[in-house]
Amino acid sequence: MKALLSLISVVLLPLSAIAVDAIDKKVVVDMLNARRAAYLAGDPAPLIRSASPDITVTIISSIVEGPAGTRQMRMPQYAPFLKEAFANTEYYAYQFKGVKAQIADDGQSAKVFVDIEEEARVQGLPVTAEKALVISLILKDGDVKVASLTEKIENVDAGARFKSKPEPVEPTGGAGQTSVKIGQ
Repeated sequence: MKALLSLISVVLLPLSAIAVDAIDKKVVVDMLNARRAAYLAGDPAPLIRSASPDITVTIISSIVEGPAGTRQMRMPQYAPFLKEAFANTEYYAYQFKGVKAQIADDGQSAKVFVDIEEEARVQGLPVTAEKALVISLILKDGDVKVASLTEKIENVDAGARFKSKPEPVEPTGGAGQTSVKIGQ
């Protein structure tokens, strides 16, 4: 069960390959595409590097150990948690069901809301789950860093039949708020 929890609780962090002056819609879309690439590569190292050193991670699920199904971690706990999850995952795919980003007027921070359907094989067991993520981004010395993230895991089904394939991220705009519509 620990391996299952590790897999479905993995929240990939945005990646910053190039210094940026401000967080905008393109930065958010690039971050989401980088999440997909990191999962497919099976390497948590770039994800760990993109986190702020004082990141707070909160995972909410009925299968999480902790008070009321909540587990909080800081980087010293989160980095090994990610490494274990990747080590126990034989297959992983996800489909974005919805994304919205609230970007500060000065472009120095953003809050990204992501809904995902996941499929995975963890130690031979097929698993599906739905996640709602809230990722708080900050811009620090030209790098986009994750300051905090909250992940709510729902509808976990071990032994499930896989049904989806990953799709690329496509941006859309909205008045006063940047939103990204992903998958259908």
